[in-house]
Amino acid sequence: MAVLCAAKKYNIPGLVDPSLQIPISELRNVFVAYAYAYLFDLEDFANCCLSYIDKNADILIKSEEFLQIDQRTLCEIFGRDELQINGEISIWKAELMDPSKGFTTKARTK
Repeated sequence: MAVLCAAKKYNIPGLVDPSLQIPISELRNVFVAYAYAYLFDLEDFANCCLSYIDKNADILIKSEEFLQIDQRTLCEIFGRDELQINGEISIWKAELMDPSKGFTTKARTK
């Protein structure tokens, strides 16, 4: 993603496409990749990120990366009909894992 940001910042179009050729599954953080795709108006790449999130939602919502996404990205991801999560309780449990939300350790283990 650093190459993509630099290519966009310094207007080097020849680097944009190659930086988007990495398989989505090899990205360190698909949520950050989606946020950059949205920021830089890279619709195809954003859709690839969303598709990957849709297919792997049960795992991704339990990740540290999920806990770090901003509100706009969270609303964008959850506001779509394509997202399928096995049990909404998974979302609640993921939120309980986030210590910044103010929940105690005792509450998180229940």
